[in-house]
Amino acid sequence: MSNRHRRGFTLVELLVVIGIIALLVGILVPTVSKVRQSVHGANTRALMQKIAAASSAYQLTFNAYPGIMPNAYYPAVVGSRFTDPAKYKNFTQSEDLVVTLAGGLKADAAGQLDFDYQYLGQGPTNFNPLNKNKAHSAFIAADPNDLPPRNDNLAVLYQIGQQPELNQPFVQDSPAPEFMDKYPDPRPIIYVRANRGAMSVTGGASILASSPSDPNFSSYHYNFAAVAPYLNSADPTEPLGGGPSKPEVVTYFTSEQSTTSAKFAGTYMLISAGPDRKFGTADDIVMGGGGGQ
Repeated sequence: MSNRHRRGFTLVELLVVIGIIALLVGILVPTVSKVRQSVHGANTRALMQKIAAASSAYQLTFNAYPGIMPNAYYPAVVGSRFTDPAKYKNFTQSEDLVVTLAGGLKADAAGQLDFDYQYLGQGPTNFNPLNKNKAHSAFIAADPNDLPPRNDNLAVLYQIGQQPELNQPFVQDSPAPEFMDKYPDPRPIIYVRANRGAMSVTGGASILASSPSDPNFSSYHYNFAAVAPYLNSADPTEPLGGGPSKPEVVTYFTSEQSTTSAKFAGTYMLISAGPDRKFGTADDIVMGGGGGQ
């Protein structure tokens, strides 16, 4: 009975197998990454559509789009409405959106406001002196998964700008939360509300006001100061932070049909930074009043 000699793989064969495996990995990894990015984007759009639906319900109820603070309050007046003006000087429309749809604000005897997590999810409160502290049921659930994390001690509120591990130094926010997108390193979903009285105004210079001190402020469609804490960047990789001549202004605030017409005039827009995690770039997710994109 003869013994057969068992031959192993040669070096060349091993290198071929390793090369094939490396090739397959090189093909699969980008594909898996793209699938994950697609899922993150789909989940972000779903959240933005949920916010848009809640905003529509709010508009049908109060004949106005969400926001306790008038557009003209940003930036100089908004902090003065709170018990601690310095803490809320960067209160933005993105945070106003959350407290208007889900609740979270309380008022003292003098009518000064403060954010309190225990009121979040209980619905917005009417601060009109003639109908004081009458609450409406929440228009959207205060899902913790849709909001920034917070510390166990509610007195120490989470600040995005104080979380370097999230690489978000460009956000200069107040203690109130904003809705966050669904990417692994979340960014705020920016909300900016249009001046409804400016619907008939045309011309690029009339789309975006840089300050409410402009004597023609009511004729502008949008107030840049309402979103400036997110767009005036402390991070050099963030391209935003300019005036009406900047490219991101054309991207966000002017219609696809004409750069002299305002996008979503008379309503609002929601903006996610998209897969590249930078605002003002081509992959941003932008949604407007009624859910239009």
